[in-house]
Amino acid sequence: MTSFNFRNRQHVTYASAGGEVYFDTKIGNVLPFSFGMRYSHLFNDNPGILRGRGASS
Repeated sequence: MTSFNFRNRQHVTYASAGGEVYFDTKIGNVLPFSFGMRYSHLFNDNPGILRGRGASS
């Protein structure tokens, strides 16, 4: 994913992956109830500047 940092006026790239699991059930066969878990991981902790896209180096 690529985004633009308006403070620094630079394009930055983020690499991440993740997943989620949700369960839908009824409590006592009357009350609908949903719960789930989500996990995500950011591969680069300090996103770098994309080369050749407005970088002033």
